[in-house]
Amino acid sequence: METDAFKGRVMPNGVCETHTMRLITADHDFRFHSASSDMRRYGASYSDARVEVSLILEGEVLFIVDGVRRTVRAPAASFQAYRNSLEVVTPRHRRTRTMWCYASAALLDDREWALTAQLPPLIGISDALRTLFDSALSIPDDDATIPGNPPNYGKHIRNALGAAIFAEYLRCSVVGQGSQASLPVPVQKARAAIDENYRKPWEANDLAGIAGVNRNHLIHQFKKHLGISPTRYMWNRRVEAGVHLLRTTDLSVEEIAFRSGFQSGAHFSRIIKKEKGMPPGQLRRTAPSLTAWTRDASGG
Repeated sequence: METDAFKGRVMPNGVCETHTMRLITADHDFRFHSASSDMRRYGASYSDARVEVSLILEGEVLFIVDGVRRTVRAPAASFQAYRNSLEVVTPRHRRTRTMWCYASAALLDDREWALTAQLPPLIGISDALRTLFDSALSIPDDDATIPGNPPNYGKHIRNALGAAIFAEYLRCSVVGQGSQASLPVPVQKARAAIDENYRKPWEANDLAGIAGVNRNHLIHQFKKHLGISPTRYMWNRRVEAGVHLLRTTDLSVEEIAFRSGFQSGAHFSRIIKKEKGMPPGQLRRTAPSLTAWTRDASGG
């Protein structure tokens, strides 16, 4: 019997599991990068065929994969496979932090391209994915900086970790872990309610009522699929709104606090300093910077 290695079900097109696993067993020369942008729009484009797994740790990223647009909000892992082009855009007035692993897609044939299309484009960030990325990024690109090791030592280790990252994404896809493309309806409803009115003093019981489940179940589902509680999600949205107003208006701190859902100007200032490392006045005076964002067309 022939199976779909991604979905774990019978395939009518005769694709066997051993063939599909070439995606994670062939020597793909995996590359790793991490980057952040601070409150300023950034864009990059690529034209060489690749397969890529990205971790969106903070903020959001717009991916345009062979012309198809998809916005990914943190925290999430995202899979991109593109033949012709990939564009990556971060929004203005929102800090974004990402990691990504990619390899050339030159070894994929038509059957494997068809199978990559079956992978969910978004899943939650499993502990294993984060650990694998952290491990790979800690290995120097230059093997000369690892004295006493054989030639290409670092490259071989990175390739093993890269294959493990794609295998872990595949595993999460099969078991349905954290898929944001198919978030449980209660999570969708509660998140939409917060997004539409983040200023409202939402309580978990209120959101649970909208979602049609009990409070504990909603909190559990939020943490399982989004990695944070409903309350934390609400405060993240408020912080984002407050920072946006600081950057784009001359409104007073008190007025921004009111518009963003904070209890007072002092409360807003305290939370902003805790989350951003500086008080609102200093954050407003600090010019946006792209120096930390290193995702460019030449470097990956």
